[in-house]
Amino acid sequence: MSYHFWTEEEGALLMAAVKKYGFRWEEIQFKVFPELSVAKLKNKFYSDRRFKADAALPLTDEEKLGLKRRKRAPVPVEAKEAPSSEVDADHLMEVLKQLIL
Repeated sequence: MSYHFWTEEEGALLMAAVKKYGFRWEEIQFKVFPELSVAKLKNKFYSDRRFKADAALPLTDEEKLGLKRRKRAPVPVEAKEAPSSEVDADHLMEVLKQLIL
């Protein structure tokens, strides 16, 4: 397996392809980068997204779940909220709309 040295133009092209085709990696490979494997495309995309603060697209919840967990500062016990037993239907609908779009 050979290493591919990515240029800035190729990185920008990959970001544009993800915006256009979504996360359909096989389609991106077939139409934009036929010489590279799907794994190389995904590795480059997630590497850029993880380590560049100025990434073109924000991370989705699904992507965050796939990333290595980062250490977080402990939350003081008094700052934690008790879980609510009631579900706010309006808030739930807004969250669902954001996930769909």
